[in-house]
Amino acid sequence: MKRFVSRAEAIAALGICERTIKKWKKQGRIETIEDPSFQGRFLYRIDDKIPRKTAETYRILSMWDVHVPEADGFALKAVLDFARDQQPDHIVLGGDFLELESCSMHGGNANPHALLDEIKAGRKTLERIRNTCPDAKLTYLEGNHETRLQRVVASSLPTFSGALDVPTLLDLRSLDCEWVPFRKLWQPDIRGVTGHLAYTHGEWATLHHAKKHLDMYGMSVRYGHTHRPQTTTRGFGDGRVLYAIGSPCLRTLDPSWIGPHNGWLHGFGFDEFFHDGTFTAHNVVMWDRRFSFGGKMYGRV
Repeated sequence: MKRFVSRAEAIAALGICERTIKKWKKQGRIETIEDPSFQGRFLYRIDDKIPRKTAETYRILSMWDVHVPEADGFALKAVLDFARDQQPDHIVLGGDFLELESCSMHGGNANPHALLDEIKAGRKTLERIRNTCPDAKLTYLEGNHETRLQRVVASSLPTFSGALDVPTLLDLRSLDCEWVPFRKLWQPDIRGVTGHLAYTHGEWATLHHAKKHLDMYGMSVRYGHTHRPQTTTRGFGDGRVLYAIGSPCLRTLDPSWIGPHNGWLHGFGFDEFFHDGTFTAHNVVMWDRRFSFGGKMYGRV
């Protein structure tokens, strides 16, 4: 059976991202007609000849605290190799993707990186991620390091407010990448159902930071910020269980300003959502920039 539907309905039916459906339209892989009810909008034909994703779960791979250009190259490559094999439905960049040392007000570095160089490195890394998983949806959560640029603009360049920001400098729109402001909780849409796990960069780095985040948010949440993976759960009399997951990082582990004995660990999140929004969460932790998953080794050998 053939039918013409809106772009949003086509994306949901095919299980692909907006970037891919635009590409298919240009390549003629999917037929379109102009919507007579709205000038300039197209309808997309869906039929059984177009392959659909049939996975039973909606899989989200999350990368936290990459701190480009301070990312660990071996750890990042291992995650991208894993992503290439798994082709997740969604990739979440969980904040502090950029270091933005150029915008730091803390000082301590006689020769800080230039902003242009940090942006170029960030864009290059984003393109690597997009090229690795061209069909995945991509969401970028703003972290406290990204807010450094806002603070510089507010204090020194107030007339640049709204014109000089991370989404514009990285040109996230061209990568079909969603931007989520700092401190906002983001929950995935699982084929029309809101996922029961929220994502946010995180704020507290206390000894029991998972408990702190669960106490403050009052819902299941995955976060970063601490670079130290940690989890906690809380059960209720009505059968509900809430889950807080502190995620590992992908930056270098021993910067000069903190030293090597900090408890940081490399790794990433890999969460699988069922159709009702419930989920299975995985914290994949690396040892010496390597890990295994499903019987396969990734990273340094």
